[in-house]
Amino acid sequence: MSDDIYEDPDSSSINIRPCNKTENIDMNAVPKRSQQRLKHSEIQDRSGGHNHGPYKLAVVFLGLLCVLLSAVIIWLCIKTEETSHLQFSYNNLTEEKGQLEIRNENLIGEKEQLQLRYNNLTEEKGQLEIRNENLIGEKEQLQLRYNNLTEEKGQLEIRNENLIGEKEQLQLRYNNLTEEKDQLEIRNENLIGEKEQLQFSYNNLTEEKGQLEIRNENLIGEKEQLQLRYNNLTEEKGQLEIRNENLIGEKEQLQLRYNNLTEEKDQLEIRNENLIGEKEQLQLRYNNLTEEKGQLEIRNENLIGEKEQLQLRYNSLHD
Repeated sequence: MSDDIYEDPDSSSINIRPCNKTENIDMNAVPKRSQQRLKHSEIQDRSGGHNHGPYKLAVVFLGLLCVLLSAVIIWLCIKTEETSHLQFSYNNLTEEKGQLEIRNENLIGEKEQLQLRYNNLTEEKGQLEIRNENLIGEKEQLQLRYNNLTEEKGQLEIRNENLIGEKEQLQLRYNNLTEEKDQLEIRNENLIGEKEQLQFSYNNLTEEKGQLEIRNENLIGEKEQLQLRYNNLTEEKGQLEIRNENLIGEKEQLQLRYNNLTEEKDQLEIRNENLIGEKEQLQLRYNNLTEEKGQLEIRNENLIGEKEQLQLRYNSLHD
């Protein structure tokens, strides 16, 4: 095999250039077959003398060049493999970077949506708190009005009881006056009957006056007594007429007061019914406000729970 190499060195198409760097080549990087060739050529050089010196040098350079080419090819293969591995790693990292950027953008969008929902919930919470305060204020006003109406109702009941007592007293006085009036009418009728009898007696006495002129002296005393009695009866009659007129005036005043009391009683009954209706409406509104208050408290608790969940999610996003 070494004889074939030595036979036609000029037929090789490889241009061999001397290189001073071959002295620095590490022998450990040279393959074993090349080392065996070098050792064999060294043995032949020692046995053959100095006749084949240029050929040996060419062989050495050719071996070194093969070793160098092998090392370069190995280095290029290693670099190519490392480059492909790095390219693959770079592509994977680029893809992961794109996915992370997409995920980051999605997280930023979700964060903005959560922030917007948080702001909306905060605003709704503020509005609910304002509405709750307004409802509490309205409830206090309604409670104050309810207390005032209750107090006015108690006063009206007391006033109504007083009016009922006064009405009963007036009714008793009216009954007493009616009874006295009836007695006075009976007495007046009796006096009228007595007056008619006296008038009849007076007429009879006047007719008998001419016949009884003899008895005139005896009857003068009786006449004077009758005249006195007549004057007394006339005076009593005038007093009875005055008293009768006074009774009629008092009767009219009592009738007018009775009518006024009846009208006031009707007005009080109407006001009492209106107050009962307003009381029922206030009770209904109070029940509705109580129910709305319970619903607001439930919604407030739900909002607090959602707020805590959003806060936890917000903290986890920041972490």
